[in-house]
Amino acid sequence: MDLQPTQEQQSVLDAPERLIKINARAGTGKTSTLLMLAKKYAKARILYLVYNKKAQTEARSTFPGNVTVHTVHSLAYRSTPSKRHQRGWKPIVDFTPAGLLPEFEEFNDKQHELASMSYNFLTYYLNSPTHDIEKAAGQFADRHLSKTMIELFKPAVPSIIDTFKKIFESWRERGECVHDYYLKLFHKTGNFLLQLNQYDIILVDEGQDLSPIMSDVLSKCDKKVILVGDPHQQIYRFRYAVDAMQTHSSDVNLELSMSFRFGTSVAETVSKLITEAKNEKEFSIQGNSQVKSTVSFYRDRDLLSIVQRFKGIAILSRTNLNLFTKAIQLRKDGIPFIFERDVTPQMLRTLDVYWLSLGDNEKIRDPFIKSFKTLDHLEHHASEMDDREFSQMAKVVRDYVKDLPNIIFDLIKIHKDNTQKANTDAVILSTIHSSKGQEYDHVIIGSDLPYFLSEDTEQEEETFLEEVNIAYVALTRVKQQLFLPTDFKTLFNREWQDYISKFKSLGKSTKISSHTSKSLRRKQRQTPIIEDSAKRTPGPTKKISNGSRVRVANGEGIVIDINPNKCLINLDSQEANVWEEIRNINLI
Repeated sequence: MDLQPTQEQQSVLDAPERLIKINARAGTGKTSTLLMLAKKYAKARILYLVYNKKAQTEARSTFPGNVTVHTVHSLAYRSTPSKRHQRGWKPIVDFTPAGLLPEFEEFNDKQHELASMSYNFLTYYLNSPTHDIEKAAGQFADRHLSKTMIELFKPAVPSIIDTFKKIFESWRERGECVHDYYLKLFHKTGNFLLQLNQYDIILVDEGQDLSPIMSDVLSKCDKKVILVGDPHQQIYRFRYAVDAMQTHSSDVNLELSMSFRFGTSVAETVSKLITEAKNEKEFSIQGNSQVKSTVSFYRDRDLLSIVQRFKGIAILSRTNLNLFTKAIQLRKDGIPFIFERDVTPQMLRTLDVYWLSLGDNEKIRDPFIKSFKTLDHLEHHASEMDDREFSQMAKVVRDYVKDLPNIIFDLIKIHKDNTQKANTDAVILSTIHSSKGQEYDHVIIGSDLPYFLSEDTEQEEETFLEEVNIAYVALTRVKQQLFLPTDFKTLFNREWQDYISKFKSLGKSTKISSHTSKSLRRKQRQTPIIEDSAKRTPGPTKKISNGSRVRVANGEGIVIDINPNKCLINLDSQEANVWEEIRNINLI
């Protein structure tokens, strides 16, 4: 049955221009729109470039025969044969910073930092349209390193470049490489552009998160290009992605703003999030009048009753740490759950950090973790490199040191068993990044997300705006019931707080004490707020005592010990007491 286009979709179908950008809000039918375009141009040779393997598989089963579907890597792999292997390159899946450590032995205590920076620079260079490696090194340092790291990186650049040249030569000789290497060759030889010009029309999805190489080639392509994306869903800046929806020129800009996924209440909440957090007053997304959606607040103590009421509900966490603690809570309560993606490798790396903390290095499998002398050494590295993943692993180890191996192996087994049983009633656990592209009937937003949207993180404006994008992705995964943590009531400005306070809370209501994000303080000083943030009491002077009931990112609990900067908290939902910095604690 042919789909009936909306007025917005019809405008896309009627557009005669060569370069078309479609700003498609979450759930607004971008795939169905592209499918309509493919059918309209049934006699044209169309290349559809999608973001990942899953999207490629789905599109190949849906789109007509005149459409060739590829990820940028699968296109490069098919078109860049290895001289050693007739069937193509053999992928190296275990290339990590550990492989670079021997190259920096002379730098002693900075060895790990240099290995990590070099690994990140390698990823940057392989995805960059700049082929001059010396020039790329300067770009990488200026755009992605702190002043402290630049001082360490630049003197080591000649050594890093020599190392890279040896690695590239080895890959060419062996016919084995990381995926980004044959993408680099694909671009460097000019074959990427030649491949695009073999088609009549190029469809590009997820335009807000393009590889820099892909962005460069599209800018030089002389075929009809239709670029679809949503700037508010750009959440992969840490992978050096380019938001082509903002940077690419076009002949016409069109919009898809009517969401088929959720109803009015969710749409209005999402619109309010963007207009107030980003100060984009013209932004709007329209809800589907045929879908009944609700928004409400929950406290951590309500979590069990919610997941028991709504089968197959999804809990979306900002961090792997929160994901881990939610899994432990469900395990404790006997609630079946599955992870959105296989987190076994992540958990086993956390277990490696645990063995490191005990000095039992023979049990450590990850070579990079094994190279650290102590847990303190790893934590220092994580702090220097702003490596959240390592920081979170270390926190898990310190919080759950009592029985961590049993917990990890049990979580892996529970996930595997429920996946094999295809248990549709199981709670779905996912990070927000992993949930992108998914949709769920019911969604609980993890209690850690508000912290990343608050002033307490002292983050730069660019980072804050990306956190807003992450929140936007999280809130737009839902179709029916959306449950927000109560700390959402205290974010941003008065307009947001007045709006969001209209939604009901599950259980006992929470008193609102307001603050404003740094970004908004810069942009909207004229906007009245409930409380002047300059008058707020600094974290260390909060009136917290033994027995105080408090809320932190991972739940609620009782303070049982205090030192000058931290509190030991007995959390309601967890099997261990945790230390938390006072500035991150809210009194209930």
